[in-house]
Amino acid sequence: MTEPKYQEFVWIDTRSDKTTGIIYLRFGKSLDDPMPFVLTVTPSYVAQKMQTTRRLRMIEVHNYCNENREALRKIAFNCKQHGKNAEVLE
Repeated sequence: MTEPKYQEFVWIDTRSDKTTGIIYLRFGKSLDDPMPFVLTVTPSYVAQKMQTTRRLRMIEVHNYCNENREALRKIAFNCKQHGKNAEVLE
């Protein structure tokens, strides 16, 4: 299986864990990619990026992911190019 080109590496969907506030972003070549890349975004990562120490609500983590879609896609793509199937941003 060949690695996807950047323009072919699409955001498939977003899932969340309401208990922990963690967001799971899935990327791949297509919506039915059999082995999507999963980028896990934690509230602590978002708080660090937002330069705050307060506990973030899930909507804030979700909004951060939406507002930074391209940057997160680049992180996921670079990880995928290095042979990873998943990465956790903590």
